[in-house]
Amino acid sequence: MRGNRLGDWLTIGTVQTANESDATILTEAAYVTDTTTATAVAIVGRGPLGGLMYAHDNAAACTDSASAHLAVFGGPNSLVKIFSKELGEYGELVGPFETGNAKQWTNFSWKGYWGFGIVNQADVIRVETSASNM
Repeated sequence: MRGNRLGDWLTIGTVQTANESDATILTEAAYVTDTTTATAVAIVGRGPLGGLMYAHDNAAACTDSASAHLAVFGGPNSLVKIFSKELGEYGELVGPFETGNAKQWTNFSWKGYWGFGIVNQADVIRVETSASNM
C-alpha cells in the first residue's frame, strides 16, 4: 500500500477473490482523517457515528487498490423466459379447496415453473470493471 494521505479512501477487510460471492465478503470503505504515524491511520467509516459497519480485527487488511466488479450486457435476443409446457407461460390456478379442522377456509394456490435461459452465449458480454471507493 502506498503512503496514505489525509482524504484518501481505504478498503478495510479481505479483498474478494474470483471464487467468492459478494455476500461472503465483509469489506468496507473508510476515509483517512489523520496520518500522524507511519503504521497507523485514523479513519471515519460509513457505519453509525462514523464507525465501521462490520467487526474487523485490529490488524485487518487495508488497501487503497480499486475493487473489481462484474457487469453483464445482453440484448433482447440473448435471454429468454423458459416455462413448462404442461402449465403454460402463466402457470395454473389450483383450487378452490377447503382446509382447516372445520373446513372453515377456502384456499387457492398458484403453481408454475419458470426460469430464464441464455439462447446464445455469444450475445452475452461479461465485463469486469474496477471501481474506487469514493
